[in-house]
Amino acid sequence: MNDVPALKAADIGIAMGVRGSRSAKEVSSIILGDDNFSTIVNAIREGRQLFSNLRLSFEYLLLFHIPLVLSAAVIPLMGYPLLYLPAHVVWLELIIHPTALFAFQQAATSENDGAPERRVSFFDKIDTLRVLIVGLAVTTALIISFVTGLSESSDTNHGRAKVLALLSLWSAGLAVFLTKGTSRTANIIAAASVLSSVLLIQTKWFAEPLHLTPLHGLDWLKVCGTVAAAIAMLLILRKRLSSR
Repeated sequence: MNDVPALKAADIGIAMGVRGSRSAKEVSSIILGDDNFSTIVNAIREGRQLFSNLRLSFEYLLLFHIPLVLSAAVIPLMGYPLLYLPAHVVWLELIIHPTALFAFQQAATSENDGAPERRVSFFDKIDTLRVLIVGLAVTTALIISFVTGLSESSDTNHGRAKVLALLSLWSAGLAVFLTKGTSRTANIIAAASVLSSVLLIQTKWFAEPLHLTPLHGLDWLKVCGTVAAAIAMLLILRKRLSSR
């Protein structure tokens, strides 16, 4: 019997790419190039992983850009000097884009071949709430770091250095946390972000043109503690909100 009507009526019609007729291919949703049904399983697996990778990349971008944009707007409105100079923005972009592009390219595995998670939207209300809470918390931490850094030494460059150190470590922490430390690329990018930031901030030859002041050991401990607290908050909110 002619299978064209059945393929057309099906929710997802699948035709053989080699042995199938031309009319069957035209009405089908999926055409198997190798006539092997196991290809469907691999395609679904890769599709799920691609969707997951995109979600992680967008979550990273939102969790980074919310504090970045809000702190850039709020600090001058509070009467303080401009927080980010053009060189700082370029520096942060050189961290953001490689991380978002390469850190979340995890390969598909056979571990998640069960029933897919049902999602109506790319980010549901719980995801949005979690991102907003953590984003605002990190924004508050950035503002406090800048204000305290400014009050400790009456030096704007010192406050900027603390903020940029916090953002750099926040980016690295997010990359490792969102990939659960299983992505070698994410770990390498995170390490490169931290090392380059330490080099730029602590080396006077780089720090002076960037209008930064090298930080003390206590400053770095505060920055690391702040990032660790933000990551812990993200973990707690993910577990508690997801369980509801």
